[in-house]
Amino acid sequence: MSRHGFSERESLMQEYQSLNHTKWECKYHVVFIPKCRRKVLYGELRRHLGPVFRTLTEQKESRVEEGHLMPDHVHMMLSIPPKYAVAQIVGYIKGKSAIQGAAQLLFDEGFDLMETGRFAEACPKLEESQRLDPGMGTQFRLAECYEHTRRPASAWSTYVQVLQAARRAGMADREALAMARVQSLEPTLPRIQIDLAPAAARTPDSRSAATARSSGAWL
Repeated sequence: MSRHGFSERESLMQEYQSLNHTKWECKYHVVFIPKCRRKVLYGELRRHLGPVFRTLTEQKESRVEEGHLMPDHVHMMLSIPPKYAVAQIVGYIKGKSAIQGAAQLLFDEGFDLMETGRFAEACPKLEESQRLDPGMGTQFRLAECYEHTRRPASAWSTYVQVLQAARRAGMADREALAMARVQSLEPTLPRIQIDLAPAAARTPDSRSAATARSSGAWL
């Protein structure tokens, strides 16, 4: 018996995970190495990757038991159900984390440019960040960037998308903020009015329409 009141076997069984017909405990030591072992895992990227790795692992019903981010490699102890191939999980984590890491760096660069008033340079970075990894926060900042670069129609449509996403997510504060921006921009939107002359508004009579169809002039 252990000091916690369980035998060694019972204590071990409590650590096992369960599937429909099995008990399992599969743990793997995984090492990620950037191409050419470049020392790129530092600063903002390093702080961002930890939560990303954990979130992505949980999406595949797995878990990060322990992890260490070094400048040129990553150590992780992963708990992976036996129904998944290890290569499948590792490939998923590596691919998705690379995309999200790049998107985060672009967002940070774009946000810093906005803070210094360089909106024309910031917008392309935010656009690429949103393309790589769509997010409501990035989209909102992108709309702000459009607004400061005198693109009211682009800003308005982007705020509308944020408004709709916030409504679906039940985020009332973000929805109210986006709605206020949409309403403030609406009076500034360019509009086109098309007036049809009376002759242009009339449709051709049945005889001329039939003649045009028989000659192949109408499709």
